Amino acid sequence: MAKKANKASGVKFNEYDKDQRKVLLKNKKRKRLKKRVKIVLVVVIIALVIVFFVNPISKIKSFTFYGNHQIKTSALEQASAPYKKSYFFAFSKKQYQEELKSMPLVNKARVSANVFGYVSVDIQEASIVAYGTIGKQTYILDDAKHVFALNDDYHIASLQKYPKLQKFKSVEMMQAFLKEYLKLPDIIRSSVSDILYDPTKTEDKQVRFIMDNGKAIVVRYDEMADELSVKKFNYQAYVAAYSDYCTFTIRNDRVVYMTKCK
Repeated sequence: MAKKANKASGVKFNEYDKDQRKVLLKNKKRKRLKKRVKIVLVVVIIALVIVFFVNPISKIKSFTFYGNHQIKTSALEQASAPYKKSYFFAFSKKQYQEELKSMPLVNKARVSANVFGYVSVDIQEASIVAYGTIGKQTYILDDAKHVFALNDDYHIASLQKYPKLQKFKSVEMMQAFLKEYLKLPDIIRSSVSDILYDPTKTEDKQVRFIMDNGKAIVVRYDEMADELSVKKFNYQAYVAAYSDYCTFTIRNDRVVYMTKCK
């Protein structure tokens, strides 16, 4: 009966034709299986990533600091405490570096971290440029524009080798002074022994630089970066040309008043 049905339909099959159909079916099944395996693998990988990032193993575990000599490690650890136990994927190195740079005596901070939560920090310390006292509190001025109170967070053996600010009334005054002071020529900064706040009735922002050669420079601290520039006041040239003069008072428009040594 089967043979007759085949004849009536006019369709001829042979063994080869039957094998081709089986091959096509197998290929389709294989492709479906591969697709399913890929989907499963992707899902598994995503699940593993999620598990890793929410697992305690992906949290920040420790900070190791290098290059700090004047800043105690305990001070850096305290500043880093808010980042500890946070997840690695949420840890912002840029933000952390900026926060470290805002710390006194920190000029730069290079941060590296691995996926296991270990953070290394290379500190480049700023240099102390001066110090002063207000009441019983000593303040430090550094070349990263920080003015800060001296306390147990720092290893500073001696301040005697730095210029001392005297009679300054507030931290804000010290900050305004520092902003201009860092712009002064190196020849002046390296020759300063002490800086005295020395106001008059008409000049409430006047300071007196006591130099290491006994000379004195009098200038407004809010204008001194401009007034003491080499172009306007060549310190070495004045000292050489007017050796019998001890005080140089600088006013606007390059006016220099000189007082002879007593």
